[in-house]
Amino acid sequence: MVQIYKLQDWRQNLEKLRRKYNNILLIVSVSCNERFKVANELKLIFDSAKISIISVKYFKSNFKSSENLSKKYLNETYDLIIGFGGGSTLDFAKFFISLKLLRINSSQVKEQKIKELKINKKIDFIAIPTTAGSGSESTKFAVTYINGKKYSIENDILLPKKYILDPHLSFTCSKTQKISSALDALCQAIESSWSNNASKESISYSFQSIKFIWENIETAILKNDFKSHQKILLGSNLAGKAINISKTTGPHALSYYISKKFKVSHGLSVALTMPAFLDLHTQHIINNNPKSKKLTNSIKFLEKTMHTRKNNIAHTFKKKVKSLGISLNLLNFNIRKHNLFLISKSIDPVRLQNNPVELNSELIMKILTNSL
Repeated sequence: MVQIYKLQDWRQNLEKLRRKYNNILLIVSVSCNERFKVANELKLIFDSAKISIISVKYFKSNFKSSENLSKKYLNETYDLIIGFGGGSTLDFAKFFISLKLLRINSSQVKEQKIKELKINKKIDFIAIPTTAGSGSESTKFAVTYINGKKYSIENDILLPKKYILDPHLSFTCSKTQKISSALDALCQAIESSWSNNASKESISYSFQSIKFIWENIETAILKNDFKSHQKILLGSNLAGKAINISKTTGPHALSYYISKKFKVSHGLSVALTMPAFLDLHTQHIINNNPKSKKLTNSIKFLEKTMHTRKNNIAHTFKKKVKSLGISLNLLNFNIRKHNLFLISKSIDPVRLQNNPVELNSELIMKILTNSL
């Protein structure tokens, strides 16, 4: 069971643990360390502990660079690892734990065998997210790239023992970062709600997340309202808990190549195809009256939450994002018709299996074309 410190000061929460740990590894992004003086604060809190620090700068989640960054620290002994930063920093913290405890290699990652690995020894892992969007503090998986191809690393030991949600950390993010993070979380929650792997528990998380984010995203970003931002942070956390059970679906499967190849932020790259998927799924219900109860319930919930009709959900989603100053059109991100085939071939087949409407090459190309 993950212990949760909800919407409290990160320093005060760590103070409660000051005598529990003797050897601590802090994995922190350079920018966060500069903004929040994390290393200095930790030395004051854990004044009798040995603290090692990995500073993550411009982190690119490819296997080789992650391995090189980790080497110096792998043979040290730690009783606590703290990941402090955005989604990519928390991903690296999980990658480090995979290297240290599971001794993973690139072949195992390619063959997707990490999930099966078992160990007896564990190191306490606390995640402190500084963005309101990735939900990484609630998941047991991370992302890495090998030869430009995206792979997931999944194992139960990667789920943090504790996480601390301090809204003051993510409130300092730029407007651009807040938009991308919130859209990532919203799309995670929507995808989780209709995923073939969804359970009663994950659907509950996803519905709560959608409601929090949908009702607060404009005031949180356009008015910089702190109370609304707190709801976005809770929504992103719930989205992470939802996808930890259900995984994501089509929009995320298409997003990674778009993000990497065309330098589009992750949240926006997911949102770009979401309207086309919303159209596909609502039309599937309208035309075929499917037996998929999960998809039907998901669309009904979106209708109610968005205050619209099912055949207008995609338009309502685009309108909401437009109010934030973002037009969801691939062309606006220098993605042209001749690029669509390569995007379609990059798709993650595992996430495709989670999609409630079976996707073939023709449908994927149609989704991409409709996103232009």
